[in-house]
Amino acid sequence: RSTGPIQVRLTVSGSDLGFDFEGTGPQTRGAINSVPSSTLSMVYYAVRALIGTEAPNNDGCYRPVSVNLPPGTVVNPDFPAPVAVRTITLKRVIDVVFGALAQAAPDSIYAACHGQSNFTYIGGFDPLQDAYYVGFLGGPIFGGMGARPTKDGIDVTDTDLSNIYHVPVEVTE
Repeated sequence: RSTGPIQVRLTVSGSDLGFDFEGTGPQTRGAINSVPSSTLSMVYYAVRALIGTEAPNNDGCYRPVSVNLPPGTVVNPDFPAPVAVRTITLKRVIDVVFGALAQAAPDSIYAACHGQSNFTYIGGFDPLQDAYYVGFLGGPIFGGMGARPTKDGIDVTDTDLSNIYHVPVEVTE
């Protein structure tokens, strides 16, 4: 099922950044809802990508950042909500956040990335082993990074959410 819209309004006031997700679609019955900590991690990642490595990665770095995550939405679902496949939603969240930042700092933000990883977990019961199993299928599982303001993107690499996660081809085979 679709997440509905994922919307963010960015407000810049001096060194303060406000991210307001008002207008984002309601939580779903499927497991694509994102817990607030995961949604916040995408916002904080985008801020770090914007400011670079000059600032230390501590609370002071994020003090000027405020985030509104309306309750009952796909980015802040009411308990109990299924959340096990939230990376699907988080890939959309990061694209929306970077899109908002690109309007404020167009020379500093790269274009949207590959969108989603293509992997599948399968499972079942093996009567010969008298045990359950889980298997992983996929590969190449990532599409690449969006173009940067002064360079092309990077092909066949993971980005943002899982930060250069590579599975050896032997696992896929």
